[in-house]
Amino acid sequence: MQVSLVSVLRRVLTILRNEGATALWFKILGELAYRRVWVFEGDLREVANRPSPAVGVNFELLSEHTLEDYVRLVPGASVATARDRLHSGHFCLIGYADGRAVQSSWIGLTRVHIEYMGVDVELASDAAYVYEVYVSPFHRGRGFGSIATAERARAMVARGVTRGCSVVMPENRAGLRFTEAVGYRRVGLLRTVRVLGWRWSWLRALEPNSPIKVAI
Repeated sequence: MQVSLVSVLRRVLTILRNEGATALWFKILGELAYRRVWVFEGDLREVANRPSPAVGVNFELLSEHTLEDYVRLVPGASVATARDRLHSGHFCLIGYADGRAVQSSWIGLTRVHIEYMGVDVELASDAAYVYEVYVSPFHRGRGFGSIATAERARAMVARGVTRGCSVVMPENRAGLRFTEAVGYRRVGLLRTVRVLGWRWSWLRALEPNSPIKVAI
């Protein structure tokens, strides 16, 4: 119990120092009852043409032959979960550098589950949802995120999808900066309230023709 308390206090102090009291308050609320995320949208045709650094990485879609590469890359990932996603029509883009998987990101179509919010959302017919973007710690800060964003956009445009969307927690300042820097803009705020086993989720759209809606 003592070790656990010390770890919690260290985490609290880290959040206060790096993100401030407001971020700490909303993180506590998120654990108890209330969560919210910004919804971002980008025109994939524009994102695909944005310049990105040449970092010596090549990409391919996850398949049965590369499942072990994905599991070795992402902490907590499992072959069974990845296989279920693939069978349900989702895609996963894997980036390789020097023969090793260093980056991954999932792309959902039609209907997706946002785990942090505990809610299913339905996508517009021309939209794709990007989630669980991961870069190995050793390769962060070297441009992999930007080049992967453009590569994902090209892969989706080739399938007739023109809008990409994702969600970012308001306290994730680095995530907000990156998402806006690669050509996405805020188009809504998705909220969830949990009380005594009940959950209410709703979307406040900032623009018409939202790329997502809360599933019934």
